[in-house]
Amino acid sequence: MRRGKYKLISAVMPLALVLCCLSMVGVEADVEYTESIDGLPDLIVKDIILHSSHTPGDILFSARVRNIGDATSGEKIDLKLLVTQNLFGLIPIKVIINNEIQYFVSGGIKPGNYIDLIFTGDGALPDFGFIKFRCTVNPNKTVQENNYINNGDNELMFTVFGLWFSKDTLDSIFNN
Repeated sequence: MRRGKYKLISAVMPLALVLCCLSMVGVEADVEYTESIDGLPDLIVKDIILHSSHTPGDILFSARVRNIGDATSGEKIDLKLLVTQNLFGLIPIKVIINNEIQYFVSGGIKPGNYIDLIFTGDGALPDFGFIKFRCTVNPNKTVQENNYINNGDNELMFTVFGLWFSKDTLDSIFNN
């Protein structure tokens, strides 16, 4: 009987360790955005805005892309969107959208300016659960930049039958 108990513990411990490590993969440190000194553009996704009245073919989201560098970006801007359904907001269990789109921005994005890039989708979002939006500008590094590390942003949302709540909203509800 004792040997069976230890086998169960030795089987469960690695699983628990893997789950703990997976939950840390999505955690990102806040990056302080400072002006570049290299004379290059530096593109960031400043905000991901979900449009709650999503039905297939309607606007799903927009990404606010800002140039915090010293030079104007090129006119072609690539944007990658990865949307996953996550178990307890931590572990991806289903990929909903994984697309990359190229936008043409006449004159590029000048230093200090931003542009809202709109993504439309024809997929259906789940009615319940945690949904993570990961948006990355210049994912293939086709535009030479001062810093590639700050090109992405995440937005974790929780939905219940068409009502959407951001992680910040949920934190304020449960921490008050």
